[in-house]
Amino acid sequence: AAAPSPPLRLTLSGDGEWELRVVTEDGVGHLSAPAELRVRVDSEAAQPVLDLPKHPNPGVWYADTAVEIALEASDDASGIASVLLGHGRDEGAALAALAPATAGVSSLALGRGEWTIAAVAVDGAGNRSAPAVRRVRVDPGVRPPLIICQSHPDPDAWYPATELRFSVMPAEGGDVKQDYWMVLDDKPNTQPAKPAGF
Repeated sequence: AAAPSPPLRLTLSGDGEWELRVVTEDGVGHLSAPAELRVRVDSEAAQPVLDLPKHPNPGVWYADTAVEIALEASDDASGIASVLLGHGRDEGAALAALAPATAGVSSLALGRGEWTIAAVAVDGAGNRSAPAVRRVRVDPGVRPPLIICQSHPDPDAWYPATELRFSVMPAEGGDVKQDYWMVLDDKPNTQPAKPAGF
């Protein structure tokens, strides 16, 4: 009876689908029909995309304790088997708290303080990605300023003027020397991302 060959090794040059074809040659030089084996390799999971749309700047304290999380994961080879999400006071605590989550947009209620949010993707081959990590500062005591609009005072009225004239009054107890972070667009949930430079 025929015995199998000793173990043979080939190194694949990358991820993807491969075809191994083997023929044998007998003692008089005849070649067999090829035997084929399909091999699929996915050696690495891509890091998920983790965003905090309403809390984008890790250096800013935000009053809103409901942190919106936008989480997306994809893998071109074996696909995504699961995504894991966790939060804690530091990165180690966030990674220790990882639990199955659903990709897309979700909300997380956080208490006052500095938090770390981490996400990991697991692909169909069982690889775990490097973590995506975001930091957020939450303080519900940060009060919003008052906008006093001289040129367009009634939000329900239509005005012909295109120049907006307004003043900003810090909240009671706020720092009058604080920077003004602002944005003007037609999307109601856009968050100011940097000082306006006034």
